[in-house]
Amino acid sequence: MIGEESTNRQEFGCLPLQLVAILAAAGLVMAGCHKPITQQTPSLSVPGPVEHLAVVRGDNMIWLTWTMPHKTTDGHKIKTDITIQVCRREDISGTCTNAGDSFLLAPSATGSFSEMLPPELTSGPARALYYFVELRNSNGRSTGLTNSVWTVAGNGPSPIVEFTAVTHENGVLLRWKPSSSGDNPSDTVIRVYRRLLTSTRVAQAQLAEQKLLIELPGTFDHAVDNEVHVGSIYEYRVQCVGRVTVNKQTLESPGRFSLPIRIQVGSAGPSSAGLDKSD
Repeated sequence: MIGEESTNRQEFGCLPLQLVAILAAAGLVMAGCHKPITQQTPSLSVPGPVEHLAVVRGDNMIWLTWTMPHKTTDGHKIKTDITIQVCRREDISGTCTNAGDSFLLAPSATGSFSEMLPPELTSGPARALYYFVELRNSNGRSTGLTNSVWTVAGNGPSPIVEFTAVTHENGVLLRWKPSSSGDNPSDTVIRVYRRLLTSTRVAQAQLAEQKLLIELPGTFDHAVDNEVHVGSIYEYRVQCVGRVTVNKQTLESPGRFSLPIRIQVGSAGPSSAGLDKSD
């Protein structure tokens, strides 16, 4: 009996012999004296995904914008800067290629990123190009590629050439050479932008604002701005924008802006034009 009691005390550690006998009978004895552990889901403390992710392609440049999260995926407030890595790939799955170096942003900040597309993504047929914004905490833990936004890779529309402007009896006459080099005019539009540089008729705060003046089919080669004022100086730019359908969704691929043309509207008549094609 003494030998058995000694053996039992060694096997079950600090449990009293009487309790061991009761638990053994119930089939509930485990070796050692361990406290029960409540299972909990571990907190990864990774920053939540970005919000309002958007992309714009202009010529061969890409611009991304988004809003940084202020809480982790499990609801805790983020108190330190967050590491951002932007990557891209030509399909929704597969290897994501880093676009630039990683950088830091504060919680709730407005994020932005831009890059010039590499040559392999500015040639060939129109196709989807996906961008991801990956977030990492101070320990390097990541939310993964949780959300994406996509634009179009491939050939963009040709830039507008031979853009001119002269005053006209009805305003300012703008002319350009329609897009060529393989562009399909039925899949493009022409956008004319105007910025007011000087005027006695408007507040100073309005002068620097560039506005879309008119949008025309890609086959058009001229437009007339008849909402001008004598004595004012205007700056005009024109742009060809391609429209392509990828994955049953129509997206725009804006081409390069033309060089700006500045013109001063004098007294009525074409001979009063002051034309400046410099930057």
